[in-house]
Amino acid sequence: MAQASELVTGTNALLWTPVYSGLIVVLLFSSSYRRIARIFKWLTLVPFAYLTTAFLAQTDWGALVATLLAQVSLSRDFLTLLVVMPGATTSPYLFFWQAAEEVEEEKARRCPPNPCEPII
Repeated sequence: MAQASELVTGTNALLWTPVYSGLIVVLLFSSSYRRIARIFKWLTLVPFAYLTTAFLAQTDWGALVATLLAQVSLSRDFLTLLVVMPGATTSPYLFFWQAAEEVEEEKARRCPPNPCEPII
């Protein structure tokens, strides 16, 4: 978010980082989990702006082939990409998985003592 703000305003991202960090901390302490989750769900729509930008910027669609077909190399940049891509792919999934896990744990705590078996 800080990098995107730097692109829009020209202000250094290092100045935006504490602003966004502070905003998130304030939200965590002053708001409910449900409200924060709702905000972050709507923020997941922001990446669609990249698609819109591709059409508005008169993109060279011939370069799309180079984007879709990776050139394998043993360079530092390529190996970094191999590490970053799975993390960026699984991070949103883990957000929803954590929320579902919390619901399951809450259900387990509400279960009456006799018919329920301990969860190991």
